[in-house]
Amino acid sequence: MSNGDEMEVSIIIPVYNKVLYLQTILHQIQEQSFQAFQCILIDDGSTDGSGQICDKFSEQDQRFMVIHIPNSGVSHARNVGLQYATGKYITFIDADDEIHPDYLENLYCRIEQSNADMVISSSAKIWDNSSRREYIIAPYDGLIDSNRLFSEFARNQYSSGIYGYCWGKMVRHELIQGKWFDEKIRLAEDLDFYLSVYPRTKTIYFDRKPYYFYRQDAENSSMQSPDWEIDYYTQLKIQLKLFKMLKSQNSLNQENEALVINRIYDYVFFTLFHAPNHEIFVSFRKIRSLTLPRINTLKGRSWKQKCILLPYLSKFDLFAYFLIRLSRINRRI
Repeated sequence: MSNGDEMEVSIIIPVYNKVLYLQTILHQIQEQSFQAFQCILIDDGSTDGSGQICDKFSEQDQRFMVIHIPNSGVSHARNVGLQYATGKYITFIDADDEIHPDYLENLYCRIEQSNADMVISSSAKIWDNSSRREYIIAPYDGLIDSNRLFSEFARNQYSSGIYGYCWGKMVRHELIQGKWFDEKIRLAEDLDFYLSVYPRTKTIYFDRKPYYFYRQDAENSSMQSPDWEIDYYTQLKIQLKLFKMLKSQNSLNQENEALVINRIYDYVFFTLFHAPNHEIFVSFRKIRSLTLPRINTLKGRSWKQKCILLPYLSKFDLFAYFLIRLSRINRRI
């Protein structure tokens, strides 16, 4: 593969306190069989020495660039990286993950040879101090047009999450021109970002080589959050964005509609059930400010969800409020 001066691929890596893993992934990038890349490291206010490791690599290898910024979150860091990216293609890597020696070359060859707008690859979940692996396998093998992509989108997303992962993808730079991560979102910000990108695609190449290794138990990981820290209202809005995307693509077939509406009302329930007591009525008003689909909203739901959603949807707010409080008491017991 090309070893010339032209940077075909821009790699964007947000870095926040990843000293345990950072040297591993940066060495793996240096040793890739594909060499025509720039690697943009955004040190997001690290305090554990990660910034100095980034500096060392940039001093030794001119393909590595470091931007030091005050801690502002992963979405801001990725947006900064996008401003400095000059490659024909963009790919994101997380600082605590690992990659196969042929990871970049495989993605690059697939997107070049197929002339696709994007490549989405399979991946493997890995754990420290364990040989255990779980695979996230791409739902297709080869070039898929947007009609098929959207017609089966909800099923594939909800079964694997593959469309929402920031990594494991290579995208044409012009495809994401003018698109930015929402810096207010702290969870599923990558799905929110790609939901704005997919409507621009005509074809996506799916590759089944699991050359990206997604670490599950990394120190300082935001992967798992307790219920009370999750902004369920924002997650509800992301699901509505997915619904609207499919509708705009004329892809609200029976399966997509049923799956997405079911997920939307999961998040309506979660938003209400996990709201602090003093914000339950505020949550009623916030959800009602959204335009929600009202088809089969209670079908297949548990009795607890029905007991809360039915009075809420019927605008018996005081009754819904007491049922939410009662449900929480029962949960604690």
